[in-house]
Amino acid sequence: RGRSAVRDDRYRWPKTIPYYLDISLDVNAKGVIMQAFEMYRLKTCIDFKPWAGEREYIQVIKGSGCWSYVGNLHYGKQELSIGANCDRLLVVPFNLAHLMDSYLHITTSMLVLFVAGHFTVLALGREGNFDKYEDDVTDLQNVPYDYSSMMHYGASAFQKAEEPTIVTRIPDFMQVIGQRSDFSKYDLQKLNRLYNCTRSLAFMEQCNFEELNICGMIQGAGDTLDWQQVTSAVNGPASDFTHLTSCPGKGSFMFMNTSVGTNGSRGLLETRTLVPKRQQDQCLQFYYSGSSGQRGDKLGVHVRVGNSTELKEVMGVTGN
Repeated sequence: RGRSAVRDDRYRWPKTIPYYLDISLDVNAKGVIMQAFEMYRLKTCIDFKPWAGEREYIQVIKGSGCWSYVGNLHYGKQELSIGANCDRLLVVPFNLAHLMDSYLHITTSMLVLFVAGHFTVLALGREGNFDKYEDDVTDLQNVPYDYSSMMHYGASAFQKAEEPTIVTRIPDFMQVIGQRSDFSKYDLQKLNRLYNCTRSLAFMEQCNFEELNICGMIQGAGDTLDWQQVTSAVNGPASDFTHLTSCPGKGSFMFMNTSVGTNGSRGLLETRTLVPKRQQDQCLQFYYSGSSGQRGDKLGVHVRVGNSTELKEVMGVTGN
């Protein structure tokens, strides 16, 4: 909604954004909004605090649909809507990114090099979502075109018929555009450059298992099965989570073959000791596939605190 700030720092919010959750919001919506705030704290230096009388703040409402103005318009109170069916973690971070002026600006050169827009099949009133900009008025923060961006529209965005509204010049990326599961690598680069972030508020460790040292992780003492660094697995994932099914054999992940073990066998993968940046509860996020396992197999997450030798289980997933 509204205007789109491009090369103008006046429309940036402060790094700590005051917010007010309107009484119209459902309980579930409020919980999802809190989770979305935490996503930003974990991966950027952007924070959110309850409104305490500041002149400029965001008011999150249950309006008509899911929308946000782009950037800080200096209205004082600025609304952001999490309407019906918008209270999902796949939707809220997307709208918050609009608020912070991170937006997919479609430029003339993009339409030539990366995507084709079939604007004749757009639903009535949605033409503004595909406004085109000249390259010299957009600020892409020196990041490459990103098909996997959380901000990229999907192939069927705002369509009024069966034909796609967006077609990628490289056909393989048709299955990639429109993902809302998480920030992409370049989403984070752009946000952190927009807000001059040099470190996140709460993040401590990230590992994509691309390096041979697997981020300093080691096989735990006393295990009987080893974790293996692979790019694909027989009867298992064909690629890592980043590439999903679009690029089989690309990207690395850790794999343990439970079919070669016996009842009671276990494999331990241990990180280095991590020192929290804050006193609140800590968050752990990872992607897993257990489709190739056997019934009764269990994936567990354990924590060792301080100098203790005791491993405390904090999460477990059982099944195949």
